[in-house]
Amino acid sequence: MKEIQIPKILALLSPGDDIQELLLSPENIDICYIYKNEMKFFSRCIKRLKLLFPFNSLAFSNEFRHIDLAKYNVIILDETIYPDKVIKYVRKCNQTCKIIYWMWNTVEYSGRLRLYNKWKRWHILLSMREKYNFEISSFDIEDCNRYNLTYNNQVAPFFRDLSNPNPISNSIFFFGKDKGRLSHLRNLADEFRSLGYVCDFNVVPDARKKYSAHDFDGVKRAHYTAYRDIVKSELNSNLLLEILQDGQGGITWRALEAMFYKRKLITNFQNIRKYDFYNESNIYIIGLDDEKKLEQFMKIPYQEIPENIKDRYTFMGWLHNMINN
Repeated sequence: MKEIQIPKILALLSPGDDIQELLLSPENIDICYIYKNEMKFFSRCIKRLKLLFPFNSLAFSNEFRHIDLAKYNVIILDETIYPDKVIKYVRKCNQTCKIIYWMWNTVEYSGRLRLYNKWKRWHILLSMREKYNFEISSFDIEDCNRYNLTYNNQVAPFFRDLSNPNPISNSIFFFGKDKGRLSHLRNLADEFRSLGYVCDFNVVPDARKKYSAHDFDGVKRAHYTAYRDIVKSELNSNLLLEILQDGQGGITWRALEAMFYKRKLITNFQNIRKYDFYNESNIYIIGLDDEKKLEQFMKIPYQEIPENIKDRYTFMGWLHNMINN
């Protein structure tokens, strides 16, 4: 891929964002954290209460309040709480830059926090796009159509130094939050095991959701894991599983990892056929492809995807699409 000339860019993040891993290499991208990393529940509540008042900049980190926002050509705001207040603050400091609000999650799943009215903030954000001259970008085509958002492809880190040329040939890997998928994942694990496959399914419980003692039967109850370590674990398998949450209209990181690391993918996302990296030898679609051909699919060699297609889903390709939409 040709080197991309990009302007002076600032990425605004919330503490703990996985996007950090995407932004480590480009030297001309600055990172700034909007809020302090409040670990205690009481401190987080105080921060959100500050944002309810006109002098809401008091809730921002010292780093954000003192950075020279005026020197940037493009400011990318990662999905966060009270994005409307952040954008108003940014636009006050810089009247000419391009502001892009990037949705990592679907609209339905984003912003599920205590003391936070996500739908109120979302509709405020939608209503102020023209006045404050910014765009909202998402990987989810359904959300883009529903809310008139700007589409950009999904993106994931690509660790070129990681590889495993000898994965377990009959192992299927999944890692992700529950998001209402736990029961479906348990059923799939039972089905795949009946066919002789090893299922390494790792499911992170949803916050504040109560589970019974048997809810995780057949799958592993997982916890937060560094993304690089997730990739290391999945490279032990030659098959990756992608299960979209209800209402989602875009691929997850599993689909990109399958392409980056040359693994086969099993997915329930039927519209994946419309993506430029789709190859029926590499991707089996649950509910669409013939179940009788699953075993045959497992045995077909992986088909290489051209590098120019892979590059579109790396950070630099995603950034190029974002800026030049």
